[in-house]
Amino acid sequence: MWVLKEIDMKKLVLLIIVSMALSGFAYAQQVGPGVPPPNLPGKMASPNFGVGYYFQQAEFEGLAFEEDRIYAHLGAVFGDASTPNYELFMRIGGATLEEENGFDGSGEMTYAAGIKGEFYQGTTFGWGGVLQGMYVDSYEDSVQVGNQEVNLALEKCWEVELAFPLHARFRKALFYMGPLFYSATADVASEAFFSNEGDIDEDHNVGAFGGLVIRGKQVSLEIEGKYRSDMSGGAMLSFTF
Repeated sequence: MWVLKEIDMKKLVLLIIVSMALSGFAYAQQVGPGVPPPNLPGKMASPNFGVGYYFQQAEFEGLAFEEDRIYAHLGAVFGDASTPNYELFMRIGGATLEEENGFDGSGEMTYAAGIKGEFYQGTTFGWGGVLQGMYVDSYEDSVQVGNQEVNLALEKCWEVELAFPLHARFRKALFYMGPLFYSATADVASEAFFSNEGDIDEDHNVGAFGGLVIRGKQVSLEIEGKYRSDMSGGAMLSFTF
């Protein structure tokens, strides 16, 4: 529950709207297909290293913002001829944010982890699942409200995504798409207006995504588009060895 000091109500409304827009800055990462790169023959597990970029657009309470994020992907692929492949992974990156009314800033480090696996593979079609989460410890910046500069702190920012991609194989290409279920939240605090913190949740909980993977023996290139509160997209290049 918010505990408010005596303030100008117009400033309060503007602060809340800007805070909600800023809460989404860290919420973008690659989902990918449910089937990871194959485990190399004769190995219990194959390391999978990659680099990715994701661009996100989002709408929060009538405000639009854009985020650029780069990250490193570190995973391990398991499986053999009798067991569907699955991957455990983590990602470390950073982000920058631009808001349509002039906010421009860089974010703290972002941390993510997840698992993806193949449930079924036919001659051409198959399907799988992806479960991943992301966390940012804190993010601080200042916003000009009238003639006053207000310091905002976003703390314990996190999200969880659960996806069930369907895919189709055509030689070295793999097309995928599916539904996306997500929950994202952040704690927002400002000493200028609030005596304690409040939780802010991203709008909606269901989205969709799709993409294309070009996969060689040890190299994979993923290109993806996603829709949550607005469109986003990115790409990841990974190497299995």
